[in-house]
Amino acid sequence: MASDTITLQMIIKGVLFAGILIIGVALINIEWTESLLGLIIVPLPFFIMACLKENSIGGGDIKLIGACGFFLGVKSTVLGCIISLAIAIIFVFISEHA
Repeated sequence: MASDTITLQMIIKGVLFAGILIIGVALINIEWTESLLGLIIVPLPFFIMACLKENSIGGGDIKLIGACGFFLGVKSTVLGCIISLAIAIIFVFISEHA
């Protein structure tokens, strides 16, 4: 059997995994308007940067930020981006001067 063949076992596992994810998300108490705003607004600057400058930001980064925005909301995701950027700047500064 080729490695790119889809089997019935793979389909069953995928459906079960998707069902578990849907149930898990349903059990989380999330504010839908804040989550949808986070999904749309937070990755927008990353998407614009990817459109303006080629090979700057990949699509996976944009999707990751969108998922973070959905689950954390706008404020928490922006704060997380700021904190991670500050940590990255400190790390680069220390590694260049070491």
